[in-house]
Amino acid sequence: MNEFNKSRDERLSINFYLLRSVAILSVAFAHCVYSNTEYQRITSFVGLFGVPIFLVLSGYYFNAEGSISLFIKKKLKVIIPWIVWGILTYSFMAVRSKGFSIYNLFLWIVGYKTWLYYIPVLIITQCIFWKFYKSNIFSIIMVITTIISIVVTYALEPNIGITNYQNPLNWVGFFASGRLVQNNKERIYSIISKSKGLLWMSYLTLSVVFIPIYYFSTIEISYFNIYSFLIETLGSIGLVSICFILAQSSNRRIQDNHIMKIGKNTLIIYFLHMQFGIGIAELFTNLLGENPLVIIIQPVLAVLISYMISKLIILILGLIKLKNYLWILGIKDI
Repeated sequence: MNEFNKSRDERLSINFYLLRSVAILSVAFAHCVYSNTEYQRITSFVGLFGVPIFLVLSGYYFNAEGSISLFIKKKLKVIIPWIVWGILTYSFMAVRSKGFSIYNLFLWIVGYKTWLYYIPVLIITQCIFWKFYKSNIFSIIMVITTIISIVVTYALEPNIGITNYQNPLNWVGFFASGRLVQNNKERIYSIISKSKGLLWMSYLTLSVVFIPIYYFSTIEISYFNIYSFLIETLGSIGLVSICFILAQSSNRRIQDNHIMKIGKNTLIIYFLHMQFGIGIAELFTNLLGENPLVIIIQPVLAVLISYMISKLIILILGLIKLKNYLWILGIKDI
């Protein structure tokens, strides 16, 4: 790899960390609840893009080279924090509700009507791609599979024993899109260098046309309808494309900052944001009442509070000489 390509890919990696920060903020928007239906529609719309972006980027960076033991070792760095935080967050909920059961703990951890569904979906998706992650044909098949799954889910609302969120077929296409981007990265750079202006215009035109139509329609804003899928795809792939364009066309170097550090620690923030980030943020925003400013402040506060909690955990573990075990909680040293 020549120096230009190396520098370009470094800039792309930085852009993706920034995009992960945007994605976790989108997730926080999705999980904030308001009594005002118009405010709720706005936050639900902004919240459409977070999980698809995470899956696209996870697909982009997925690498299954090496032995099965190495593959399992990599997955344990996600599985163990998932189980630990599943137990901790369920226990927090159980204490408040004064009820505890092993069965409900299991349902909580696997994401049945909880935000933790993303982790088993990600792990199952990675297992699906373990042997086929370099195949464009397989990735295209998976994209088509998700389109079919979304259509069936929207049209028939099948009862398959799990929620729509837990169904990997509803998500695998986004991960597959990330694999297609990685497998065809140089071709994408080539297209960008020749047609950057056209790509900007196309993306802006599609956004101006489709986003207002969808937002102002009477269609329910949720992940699982074909209209949402189009908007999610437009948003996630479009934002990834912008990262490519900026990496290709700019020589700037972004210094490590808190936004990037949030992007590097989205796993721990994801675990913390629902009960602790949003819960604490609500204590402040409730003083202001529901207004347009609050629907922006609350999710931003939720992410920042979760980030600060993770820094506090790092400080405490550092003081008791257990900093080497940060990975068990899903934390990268900040």
